[in-house]
Amino acid sequence: MIQSVKDIPRFGIKEDQYAYGVDAIHGYMSQGKIPDHWIKTTCGYCSVGCGMDVGVKDDRIVGGSGRPGSPGQSRPFCPKGLCEHVPMTSPLRAKEPLAEDSRGHLIPLS
Repeated sequence: MIQSVKDIPRFGIKEDQYAYGVDAIHGYMSQGKIPDHWIKTTCGYCSVGCGMDVGVKDDRIVGGSGRPGSPGQSRPFCPKGLCEHVPMTSPLRAKEPLAEDSRGHLIPLS
Protein backbone atom coordinates (compact mmCIF):
# COMPACT_ATOMS: atom_id res chain seq x y z
CA MET A 1 0.00 0.00 0.00
CA ILE A 2 1.30 3.46 -0.90
CA GLN A 3 1.59 5.69 2.17
CA SER A 4 3.68 8.47 0.65
CA VAL A 5 4.93 9.67 -2.73
CA LYS A 6 8.29 8.21 -1.70
CA ASP A 7 6.65 4.74 -1.95
CA ILE A 8 5.77 5.15 -5.64
CA PRO A 9 8.34 3.35 -7.80
CA ARG A 10 10.56 5.69 -9.86
CA PHE A 11 9.01 8.76 -8.25
CA GLY A 12 12.08 10.44 -6.80
CA ILE A 13 11.49 13.69 -4.98
CA LYS A 14 15.21 14.46 -4.56
CA GLU A 15 14.62 15.60 -1.00
CA ASP A 16 18.32 16.27 -0.40
CA GLN A 17 18.58 18.42 -3.55
CA TYR A 18 15.42 20.46 -2.93
CA ALA A 19 15.52 20.85 0.85
CA TYR A 20 14.51 24.21 2.30
CA GLY A 21 16.39 26.31 4.79
CA VAL A 22 15.94 29.67 6.46
CA ASP A 23 17.96 32.71 5.43
CA ALA A 24 18.38 35.31 8.18
CA ILE A 25 17.30 38.18 5.88
CA HIS A 26 14.83 36.74 3.36
CA GLY A 27 13.35 33.74 5.18
CA TYR A 28 12.57 30.36 3.63
CA MET A 29 14.37 29.41 0.42
CA SER A 30 16.11 26.49 -1.21
CA GLN A 31 18.92 25.26 1.04
CA GLY A 32 21.37 25.25 -1.88
CA LYS A 33 20.61 28.90 -2.65
CA ILE A 34 21.07 30.38 0.80
CA PRO A 35 23.91 32.83 0.13
CA ASP A 36 27.01 33.60 2.13
CA HIS A 37 26.11 37.29 1.81
CA TRP A 38 23.73 39.67 0.04
CA ILE A 39 24.74 42.62 -2.16
CA LYS A 40 22.34 45.58 -2.23
CA THR A 41 21.58 46.90 -5.72
CA THR A 42 18.67 47.97 -7.91
CA CYS A 43 16.80 45.97 -10.51
CA GLY A 44 17.66 46.96 -14.07
CA TYR A 45 14.66 45.61 -15.97
CA CYS A 46 12.49 48.71 -16.00
CA SER A 47 12.68 52.34 -14.96
CA VAL A 48 11.02 51.90 -11.55
CA GLY A 49 14.32 51.14 -9.85
CA CYS A 50 13.14 48.62 -7.26
CA GLY A 51 15.73 47.75 -4.65
CA MET A 52 16.99 44.21 -4.76
CA ASP A 53 19.46 42.01 -2.98
CA VAL A 54 21.68 39.66 -5.00
CA GLY A 55 22.73 36.53 -3.12
CA VAL A 56 26.35 35.38 -3.46
CA LYS A 57 27.63 31.96 -2.41
CA ASP A 58 31.16 30.72 -3.11
CA ASP A 59 31.76 33.79 -5.35
CA ARG A 60 28.79 32.92 -7.59
CA ILE A 61 25.38 34.57 -7.86
CA VAL A 62 22.76 32.16 -6.52
CA GLY A 63 19.62 34.31 -6.44
CA GLY A 64 17.91 37.62 -6.14
CA SER A 65 15.22 39.01 -3.91
CA GLY A 66 13.32 42.26 -3.57
CA ARG A 67 14.31 44.57 -0.74
CA PRO A 68 11.16 45.53 1.18
CA GLY A 69 10.83 49.21 1.93
CA SER A 70 13.18 50.33 -0.82
CA PRO A 71 12.20 53.40 -2.87
CA GLY A 72 9.99 52.56 -5.83
CA GLN A 73 8.92 49.21 -4.47
CA SER A 74 5.35 49.40 -3.28
CA ARG A 75 4.42 45.83 -4.19
CA PRO A 76 6.06 42.37 -4.17
CA PHE A 77 9.04 41.90 -6.46
CA CYS A 78 7.93 41.14 -10.04
CA PRO A 79 8.87 37.92 -11.91
CA LYS A 80 11.36 39.75 -14.13
CA GLY A 81 13.22 41.07 -11.12
CA LEU A 82 13.22 37.66 -9.43
CA CYS A 83 14.92 36.17 -12.51
CA GLU A 84 17.38 39.00 -13.18
CA HIS A 85 20.28 36.95 -11.80
CA VAL A 86 19.80 34.23 -14.46
CA PRO A 87 21.39 36.11 -17.40
CA MET A 88 24.24 37.20 -15.13
CA THR A 89 25.21 33.56 -14.60
CA SER A 90 24.71 32.36 -18.20
CA PRO A 91 27.75 30.73 -19.81
CA LEU A 92 26.76 32.60 -23.02
CA ARG A 93 27.05 36.03 -21.37
CA ALA A 94 29.64 38.36 -22.90
CA LYS A 95 32.46 38.95 -20.44
CA GLU A 96 34.22 41.69 -22.42
CA PRO A 97 33.22 44.42 -24.89
CA LEU A 98 32.50 43.06 -28.37
CA ALA A 99 32.03 44.62 -31.81
CA GLU A 100 31.03 43.27 -35.20
CA ASP A 101 33.68 42.99 -37.87
CA SER A 102 32.96 43.46 -41.59
CA ARG A 103 31.78 39.81 -41.89
CA GLY A 104 29.34 40.12 -38.98
CA HIS A 105 31.44 38.16 -36.49
CA LEU A 106 31.81 39.40 -32.91
CA ILE A 107 35.37 40.26 -31.97
CA PRO A 108 36.74 41.42 -28.60
CA LEU A 109 37.53 45.13 -28.34
CA SER A 110 40.11 44.80 -25.60
